Amino acid sequence: MTDAIDLILFRAAAEPALAARCHRGQLASYGRHGAAAAAERTRDLALDGVHMVAAVDASGEVQAGMRIHERRAGQPLPVELALADRCAIAAAIAAREPAPVVEMSGLWVVEAHRHGPLAAAVTRTAVAACRRLGARSIVGCVHQHVLAFYQRYGAVVEAALGAHPYPSPRYATQVVFSDLV
Repeated sequence: MTDAIDLILFRAAAEPALAARCHRGQLASYGRHGAAAAAERTRDLALDGVHMVAAVDASGEVQAGMRIHERRAGQPLPVELALADRCAIAAAIAAREPAPVVEMSGLWVVEAHRHGPLAAAVTRTAVAACRRLGARSIVGCVHQHVLAFYQRYGAVVEAALGAHPYPSPRYATQVVFSDLV
């Protein structure tokens, strides 16, 4: 029997300590795969308009997490910050407006849960949260190692935006959209 894990949806600005614990977990997880640079880029982003899903075990340890970013005037989404100098990401997002667009990003799990169902549970919770936020479209970026996972949740590659060596040359990162209608 395994310990219970609670999935907690919260506003990052309302729970900055939990948000920081999630970010530390993401840094550790991404660091194991040579992708810590992607997690570092989000360290100092404003917490306003950010919602998070945290998977917390019975001892209070965060086992997995994901962020949801609302698109706000003057606040580019993390995917825009990461890829703006490589492709026309802002124009692709603007083409989907005025329907609300949110970004899901930063999915991570501790090594003990890496090949289990926890990443899927966190992702399903995040997609449901996007719907509750009124989003009509989700944007994100994925690399070749996780594309099939996100395609199970409706992610479609925006091929016109290309594949990019982000956060390092070992990754071929592409922009994906998932429409919630």
